[in-house]
Amino acid sequence: MEKQISGWLERYFHRLLAVGTISFSLLLLSSGCATTKKEAGKQAAYEEIPFSEILASPEIYRGKVVRLGGVIITTENREKETVLEILEKPLGRRGRPKAGDVSGGRFRVVFEEFLDKAIYRPDRPLTIVGEIVGVETAPIGETTYDYPLLLGKEVRLWEKRGYRDWPPVHIGVGISGGTGGTGGGVSIGTSF
Repeated sequence: MEKQISGWLERYFHRLLAVGTISFSLLLLSSGCATTKKEAGKQAAYEEIPFSEILASPEIYRGKVVRLGGVIITTENREKETVLEILEKPLGRRGRPKAGDVSGGRFRVVFEEFLDKAIYRPDRPLTIVGEIVGVETAPIGETTYDYPLLLGKEVRLWEKRGYRDWPPVHIGVGISGGTGGTGGGVSIGTSF
């Protein structure tokens, strides 16, 4: 009788451990990666307008909310706002700017808050959702450039390491053994 109770407790403990592991893994999956402000494109509604069209005629799209991405060229802190100059890059499936030398040009985004230059540093990839508010003409070297100007609503900073465009979820199968026989299980993990 004592062996039956011991075997039953062991099986109960293994099942409880498996349920706890799966629950914890699902909790990790649902937490996602940290973002700055809101994750760009997850909260605000935006229109899919090609950057080439925005660059050609930003005034036509005034008032439209769009999602764009690229890498930071400069960060300028002003009294009550921060202006980011961005080198546009096409976005991948998950909204991350793609690696490589392909770019449609430059644009500027104004955020009505202080963004630290140490975090919003040059060459850092980001995705933004913002409202097109016009054009800003400024010099680049010995020429002038017409920057589409956006009022930033959301921004997501990406780590520079590796440009992956797939979900960072790994699924594996494990087998365990013990006094009461063998058992199987599934583990789910995630990486950030």
